[in-house]
Order: sequence, then structure tokens, then C-alpha cells
Amino acid sequence: MIFATLLIGFLLVLPLAGQSGPVSIGSEKQLFLDQRLIQSSRNVELVLNLPEQPRENLILKDRPWEQGRAGGYAHVLRDGALYRMFYNSFDRSYRLRYFCLAVSHDGVHWTKPNLGLIPYAGDFDTNIIGLDVFGSPFIDLFDTPERRYKLYSRVGRARGERDRIMQGDSPDTSSFSWPPARDADPQSVYLLYSGDGVYWQRDPEPVMPFYVGAPTSVFWDEDSGVWAIYPRAYLPRNRVRVFSRTTAGKHGLGEAFDLDLMSPSRRRLQRQTGSPVTGLLDELPVVLKPDLQDPDGMQVYTIYAYNYPAQSAYVAFPSMWYSRRPDDFDRVDPGATDTLEIQFTFSRDGIAWQRPFRQPLISLGSPGSAWEHQIYGAGLVESGDQLYFYYNGLPSEHMTMDKSADWTCVTARAIFRLDGFVSADAAYEGGEFTTPLLAFTGSRLQYNAKTGGGGFIRTEILDSAGTPIPGFTLAESHRVNGNSVRHLASWKGSADVSSLAGQPVRLRLVMRDAKLFALQFVR
Repeated sequence: MIFATLLIGFLLVLPLAGQSGPVSIGSEKQLFLDQRLIQSSRNVELVLNLPEQPRENLILKDRPWEQGRAGGYAHVLRDGALYRMFYNSFDRSYRLRYFCLAVSHDGVHWTKPNLGLIPYAGDFDTNIIGLDVFGSPFIDLFDTPERRYKLYSRVGRARGERDRIMQGDSPDTSSFSWPPARDADPQSVYLLYSGDGVYWQRDPEPVMPFYVGAPTSVFWDEDSGVWAIYPRAYLPRNRVRVFSRTTAGKHGLGEAFDLDLMSPSRRRLQRQTGSPVTGLLDELPVVLKPDLQDPDGMQVYTIYAYNYPAQSAYVAFPSMWYSRRPDDFDRVDPGATDTLEIQFTFSRDGIAWQRPFRQPLISLGSPGSAWEHQIYGAGLVESGDQLYFYYNGLPSEHMTMDKSADWTCVTARAIFRLDGFVSADAAYEGGEFTTPLLAFTGSRLQYNAKTGGGGFIRTEILDSAGTPIPGFTLAESHRVNGNSVRHLASWKGSADVSSLAGQPVRLRLVMRDAKLFALQFVR
């Protein structure tokens, strides 16, 4: 963190490279993820803000089909007033992955409905909605109501136990055939769909004939007008886990991905191994992978990516695996911890991802805790003026997991303030920064900010020549003080800036003991 902070502090004093004309921000929210809106500064730095971590477990393993684990590869969606958590569970046999549903009205207190859909050991009073699938369901508002919920996943296993309900350590005498699993290739990825998130069906043909061993993040990219899809891939050299990206049109989620099914890398690897290669390699552009700044052997295990509701703001929460395997640079660390922790990464286009802060965003637990060695993302939702980031925690090292032990998978929240990932901070001694030329629409300037008791933010608006505009000078500016996601800048008792809308202007913010998370010109 010291290195990241010093580096960013140095960059802040540089002019905005390649900028010609004003930055058009309209009335969209602007996050301070990087120096995009900071052309020059003094004593201001970008800081990663760690979330609050309540010590909680939202999903207890209190059902027979959860006695091995409850909560693995969870994903939370908010659909109107209802929160839905899709999660995997295992019984003690670990021979079948149950896809389960829990619901909540506040995102904190969860119930497991008896759906009567899929039985366990002959009992239909379960919350099981699928067998041997996993992933991150998402909502498609462009399709018909019966296809509102969607999910990319493999269906079934190549272990001979597909479609069997387990009882104890052996198969039940009767088997249950889950319709989406019939005739599915367990080494391919399919599009599954549902009208209510409970009753799932799948398209008959796979979108990709390669195995994907992690949830695939999908979101609608409003800026580009496409669905952005992030499946896990493996670098051909040493099979290092990374994440790639492809896109689909508004109604194209069920179409096969555009892949070279026998790429040069795949042919070469199959010649070397003498057997088919099942995973996705470099057939799609890789957008998130470890680099030489990372420890030897690091891999990207999961991603959990989102198009955040602000201008050109994409965020992701990758689980980084400190593995003991060779990385893409042939580096190996036999003493690596074999743990997984979540970092924060962001992008301005959903393609080029940046990781200036490489400290853990969510801390591993203390010895003996249920999240001592592994943490995986499980969904980001907005709840009032807060953001809930859900995660799963495991007590064991990744490759030395003792499935015979009686241990718990924790499902918990990390709580951010709204927009609160990164902030532009001025110390107690004070600082300031000036934006590049901006073109905005709207009538008031709103800040998401927090100050100390003696801290403040004062705003001056400059014209294109850098001259303070009468009526909006620093001397006329009122102090913004306190903690609010909706502070208003004002001058001589007025917050109206509509007379400047459409004109190229700069903002000069003079700050003391303050954190600025976002700004927005609102109507």
C-alpha cells in the first residue's frame, strides 16, 4: 500500500495526457478511481477504502444436503425489493453439487424456501433448484419474461454421478433426472434461463465446448451497447488461471462464442500432452492476469465484475490465489501460502483493468476462523446509501482441503459506503486539486464526501482560461462539512450552477481533512 500511494501521489501532479477539449461528463456520476478528473494537485492522494466486515454467517449449514459445505460459489442479486442468493452446497459425500436458493428482504436475514422442486433422499422439502451447476446468475431485461434470469454454466459432472441424489456416502437407490442436465455435455458451457430464478431450463446447444471451472461474470455494458462476458481461461504456458472477455449483442446471449476451436496454442498443447485440452485457453482476449509485480505463482481464481452506475466505471473483485504452481513467467514459490484473498480492480472500458492497489480488500481471518485461508466474491448490490459486497470464506488452504473435516463455509457481507471504493483525500494540513476542462449538464453540483470536524471542501469554478468566474469564486464558496453522500456545493447561499451548463469550466477544490468519493452535476 505504501508503494501504491506514493506512485499515485506522483502521478497526480502530471497534466492529463492527450486531453483535447473538455471532458464531457453530462450529469453522470464521476468516481475518483484514478486521475481522470485530476489535472493538477497539491497534497491530495488517491486512497483505497477498506469496507466494514461484520462478523457474521448469513447461510448456516442446517440442512442434510449442506453438511459438507453451504455457501460455496454464492451469488447475490437484488430484483426490486427482493434479494436472491444462489449458492452451492455439498453433503458429506461431496459427490454432487447442489444449486440452492435463499431469499431476503433486507440482504441480511435470509430464509431457505421449501420449493418442492428437487428432492434430497426422497424428500422434496428442499431449497435445491439445480444439480451440478454453478455460476453468477444475472437479469436480462431485454428478453421475454420467461427468460428473465440467465446463467452461464457447465451442467453435470464427468464423474458418473450426474443426476443422482446422494444419501450419506452412497447413491440413493432412486435417481432424479433434472431436466437441464439431460443430454448435456459436462465439459461444455451452456446458457440456462428462468422466469423466476427457481425453475431453470437450458438452451440445447452449448455456447462454448470448453470447460470453465469458475463463475462467469456477465453484465450489460451501457456504454458499448453489448453484453460483456468474462469466462475463466488458462494461459497455455503452465495453465495459469486468468480471465478473458467476449461480448454478445442485446439478444445474442444464447449464441455460440466466436472461437477458434483448434487454435495454435490448443494444437500445440494437445501434441505435448497427447490428450484433449478441456479448458478455454487464449481463444478469447485475456483481460485480467498476474504480472511481474505479483508474487511468484499467483493466479486469478475468480473475478466478479460489474458495470458500476457511474460514467465509464467498471469494478471487479478478483480472488487472487497465492499458489505453489509455476506462473506464466516460470516462477515458483514452494513456500506460497496456498490462500486466496480479494483485491480491487477497475477499468474505464471493461477491457483494460488496473490494479494500483494490491493489498487485500477483504482480510483473511485469524487462526481457527472460518475464513482463515480463502475468500471468494459473491455479489455486489446497492442497499440504500451502502453497498453490500457478499463473499464466501473457507478455513482451509486451497489445495489441502480436508473434506472429511467438519468445517463451515462462511457467507458474509463487506459493507462500503455508496461509491466508496477509492477517494481523493486531503490531509489535515490541507490540499487542493483542479480538474481538466469539463462540460456538464444539470443545475447543482453534488459531492459524496466525508470530512473531519474541522475539515471542509470549498469549490471554485474557473473558465477555460483558468480565471475564477464571478459568483463562483473561492471567497464566495460555502464550506462543505460532515459526512453525506449528497453534499451540495454552494456560493453565497445558492447552489444553482445552471448558468454554466454546456460551457467548458474547471473545478478547483480546496480541501482539508476530507475524503471525496464522487461528484455529480444533478438536475
